[in-house]
Formats: sequence, C-alpha cells, structure tokens
Amino acid sequence: MLRYSFGVMNWKNEETKKIHRKSNKTLTIYKTPHPKADIERQYVKRKEGGTGLVQIGAAYKAEIINIAE
Repeated sequence: MLRYSFGVMNWKNEETKKIHRKSNKTLTIYKTPHPKADIERQYVKRKEGGTGLVQIGAAYKAEIINIAE
C-alpha cells in the first residue's frame, strides 16, 4: 500500500521514519520479533535467513529511482 503512494505523493524523510518507528512499535507490542533477536536480521530476505521485512525508507528510495528511470 505504501509503495503505490510513494509515486503519487511527496513524502518527506521524517514521515517515512515516523511510519517505520510506528510499525516497529506495533511489532514489538505484539511480540512479533523475539526480544533477543538480531535487529539487522529483520530486514534480510527470507531466502538468506532473515524475516523479510522491508525498510520503509529503502522502499521509498527504490520506488522513486524506478519511477525516474
């Protein structure tokens, strides 16, 4: 849902960070990641042994680059 809006709306860097913090907080509240889990591993692809979460800032940059090309 966010990826579509990246090309339509102008997002500020602070807005993407705020959404990222809110999503991490929600995951923590529902204890989705294990408390002692490696934080960096959350964003590694599933095929490589991670959880496959997407960083919102990185997704934004990737979408904008794809649109520009």
